[in-house]
Amino acid sequence: MSLDPFDSTSGSPHPAAGVPGPITDLIIVYGGWGATDGGEPLTADETTGAGRVLSRARGLTDPPGRDKRVLGIQGNLSDLGGVEQGLTFIRRHFHPLGRLIIYGYSAGGTDALALCRAIWREIPNYDVSNRSFLSTRAALWHPHITHPRFTPQRLATIGWVAVDLLITIDAAAGPFSGGIERAVPGLVRWNLNYYQTTRSLILSRGGPNSGSGTGIRNVDLTGRAEHSTIDELTADASVRAIELIRSTSDAALTDIPTAL
Repeated sequence: MSLDPFDSTSGSPHPAAGVPGPITDLIIVYGGWGATDGGEPLTADETTGAGRVLSRARGLTDPPGRDKRVLGIQGNLSDLGGVEQGLTFIRRHFHPLGRLIIYGYSAGGTDALALCRAIWREIPNYDVSNRSFLSTRAALWHPHITHPRFTPQRLATIGWVAVDLLITIDAAAGPFSGGIERAVPGLVRWNLNYYQTTRSLILSRGGPNSGSGTGIRNVDLTGRAEHSTIDELTADASVRAIELIRSTSDAALTDIPTAL
C-alpha cells in the first residue's frame, strides 16, 4: 500500500484500515525527452519501450477489488511541468491502500526521481480522516509530543506517502548525465534500475542508483544495450514488475525480479 503508519510502534490499526474501495493503483510513466514543454502526453504504442510499458500497463487485468489510473508523460530536461502534472495526478486520485508506481526512461528517468523528491517535499503525509494531503509536514512533530494540530489521536489517522515501485531506465540528461542526482529517496520501497554506461551520440548514459532504506536493484546492461534501445529491451520486465507489485501483498513481497 502507498501509505505507511506515522507511528509504527504504537500498535494501533493502520490509519487506512476501513477506507472504502475500490482501491485505486496509480501508475505514472515518463518517456524519453519529447518536447520543449514539460508534461506533453506520451503515446501508448509499440514504437518505443516507454510507449509499450504505458500501453501494456493500461491493459493489465485488475486484481479483485482494485482498479487503476495510468498517466503517460514525455520526459523533459528543462521544464518541471511533467513533475507538477504527476503531483496533480497523485493528489487527485490517491488511495491510501492502493499502489503508487512510477516509471521513467532517459529524461523521464530524471523526472521520475524528481517526482519522488517532490512527493517528499510537498505531500509527504496523508490524513485518512479527511482524505487529504497535509500542507504542514506531520513529520516535524514526534507522535508523543503534544501539539495543537498533531495530537496522538490525530496522528493515528496520518500516514507517510510511499512509492511502492520506482522503475528507472538509464536516467540521463545528455552531456550532464554525470551530474544527475541518483540517490533514491527513502519513501521509495523498491527501485528497479536498469542502466548502461556507454555514452550515446548526445552523451546520454545511465548509472547505478543509491539510497538508504530502499530496496534498490541495479542491473548493469552495459554491452547488452545502448541508451537508445535499453527501454525496448527492458519493457517486458518492467511490466512484469508492475504486475507483481499490484498483485502481491507487502508481507509476501520479498524481492523484485530483474531477469529480462
